[in-house]
Amino acid sequence: AALDLTRKHFKTLVGREVYFETTQANIAVGQSVELTDDVWEGVIGSLTALEAFERKQDVQIKAESTAVARPATGNAFAAPLSPPVQPAERRTITLDLVSSIEGTQKFSVKVNSTTTWDKVAHVFWLKNRHAVPGLCEDDLYLILDGRMPNGSNKIEEDIDDWDESHEVFIHPALMGSKPVIYIWTRQSQEVSVDLSLTSHWSFSAVYPVASITPTKLPGGTGQSLTWNVLTREDGNLQDKATGLEVNSLFWEARTNSHVSGIPDSSPSSRPSSPAPGMDAFNPIKAGLADHDSVLLRVSDMTPYLDACLRALGLHPEARTTFITYWLPSFLRHEYVALRFVPQASYEQAARLAITP
Repeated sequence: AALDLTRKHFKTLVGREVYFETTQANIAVGQSVELTDDVWEGVIGSLTALEAFERKQDVQIKAESTAVARPATGNAFAAPLSPPVQPAERRTITLDLVSSIEGTQKFSVKVNSTTTWDKVAHVFWLKNRHAVPGLCEDDLYLILDGRMPNGSNKIEEDIDDWDESHEVFIHPALMGSKPVIYIWTRQSQEVSVDLSLTSHWSFSAVYPVASITPTKLPGGTGQSLTWNVLTREDGNLQDKATGLEVNSLFWEARTNSHVSGIPDSSPSSRPSSPAPGMDAFNPIKAGLADHDSVLLRVSDMTPYLDACLRALGLHPEARTTFITYWLPSFLRHEYVALRFVPQASYEQAARLAITP
């Protein structure tokens, strides 16, 4: 109906390929985006204006700026209210959105050159928010050609080839889960524990609860916290701020989807004696390869992990809680690949200082 009415009122578009754009769609508020077939029905009822364009040789030409279709009743459109202006060139590109998030499906979206990557993530979230309960828009990050574009960048800043579609991979924020800190001393004493994170991730949970402080770092803002505890001869700890008695200090962190690149760590954030040539661990781009990992059947996982953790000096309670925490995730798969990150590398992303 919209196409028929547009061609009726704009004779220059008769027999031409026509498409519509709007700046009012929720998928990209304030941005002019094309209304494709898959989103048309979901947004048309909330719009008060559309623009009609003629598509020519992969370059979108604005037919008339007055091709603003104003709803009268239902899907009917009123005639133009002002004279036409000169055509204006617009570029669009097709992005194929692919995600590793369970329950999502690959789909394509057409966007113009000034659309930001944050808007692309918003489109993905709108498309999948009902299929994936709990999906959080702020926890999505995009990968284009092996790199993560800045969310505020316009697409034209990162893509040169507009003649072909581009595949964009969308991943959830990664979680640094189950890190715990055990402290043993020969006799009871007061101990200060300082933990600092780079800008690649942020604390999502800590126990006992402690104040989290922003920390200025090269390339961004990190976070830090301090626990002051009293150690016990039995290995337990008493947190001086809350009075809680615990067997370890717990923290988790979630990667920050808005951070890209790997800024150099400052000297104060590096371990005192890093291994020569040791790469800094980056939680956003964590990975594994043949030379630093092992692939195991799930049936072989628990004895292998127990032996490794025993070799690292963990006592039975620590080994048991570690394995039982991860076991439900392991059991979803037939094979699991494991990588142990060297302490010197890990501490460049999460610096731990215990005093004395």
